[in-house]
Amino acid sequence: MKNIYALSCAIAVAISPILAQQGSVNVPKDFIRSTTPNVLNMHVAGGDYGYQDNLYIYYWEGATTGYDEEFESIKWYSINDDATMIWSIASDETELAINAMPLHCLYSGLTSIPIHFQCGYDEQYTLTFSGMDDFEYPTEFWLEDLCTDDGWFSINRDSDTYTFSGCVNDSTINRFVMHFMDPTGIETNPFNTNPVYEVQIYASANSVIIETEHPELIRGVEIFDLVGNEIYAGHPDIQNLNKIYVSSQHGYYFVKVITNSHIFTKKIFIGK
Repeated sequence: MKNIYALSCAIAVAISPILAQQGSVNVPKDFIRSTTPNVLNMHVAGGDYGYQDNLYIYYWEGATTGYDEEFESIKWYSINDDATMIWSIASDETELAINAMPLHCLYSGLTSIPIHFQCGYDEQYTLTFSGMDDFEYPTEFWLEDLCTDDGWFSINRDSDTYTFSGCVNDSTINRFVMHFMDPTGIETNPFNTNPVYEVQIYASANSVIIETEHPELIRGVEIFDLVGNEIYAGHPDIQNLNKIYVSSQHGYYFVKVITNSHIFTKKIFIGK
C-alpha cells in the first residue's frame, strides 16, 4: 500500500493554527466543526489506495484575503505523485490547506474562493462538506464545478456530498469555486450613507426594475451574474421607472447603478 503518512501529517499540521487559538492541542478530531463557528470543511476522497484530503475555509476577525501566517496553513503536497489533494487559492495566489477569510465577508454579498483539485487517476471522487450549521450568520453555500455545465450545486445539511469525475489532466486548472453568499446582502453606496437622492432597485420576473426621481443623473447600469460575467452594461433611456431584461435563468444577480456622484448596488433574485 502506498504511504499516505505525509498527507495525514499535512492535514494535522494544517489544523494547528485554529487549535492553537483555543489553547489546546489534545482535542477530538471533530473539534473544529463542533466548537469553532464559521468553519467549512471540504473532505475529498477517491482514487486508488484510499487517498483522501481536507480543506478548511473559515472566517475570522483580523484575517485578510491574502496569506495570514498567524491564521492559516500553507498546503503541503503529498510525497506520492498520484495522491488525491485539494487546496484553496488566496488572493495573493498562496496555496492553502486552511484559508482564513475576513469575518465581514460573511455579510457582504458574495465571496468566491478558487479551489484546486489534483488526482492521480481518472476515476470518481466525492467531496463531503461539514460545518454549514455552525455558521453564526445566515449563509448559503454553493459549489461551482468549472469542468461541467451543470450550474452551481447547493451545499446544505440535506445535500452535503458532490460526486464528480476526476481527471489527471485537470490538475493544471483550478477545478472548483466555493461561493459563500449572504442571502440578505445589499450593498448600497459605501462611500456616502446619506445620498441626496435614492435609487430603488428590485426584480420583477425576468427583469430588473430601476426607480429614481432623478433619471437625468444616471450615467450607466451594469448587471453581473454571481460568477462575475457581465450580463448588461449600458445607458438605457432612463426614466423614472425603468425595466431591463436580465435573464430567463433563475438565480441571483448583482445590479450596479452609477450616477454623477454615487454608486448604488444590490443583489437581486431573478425568477422564471
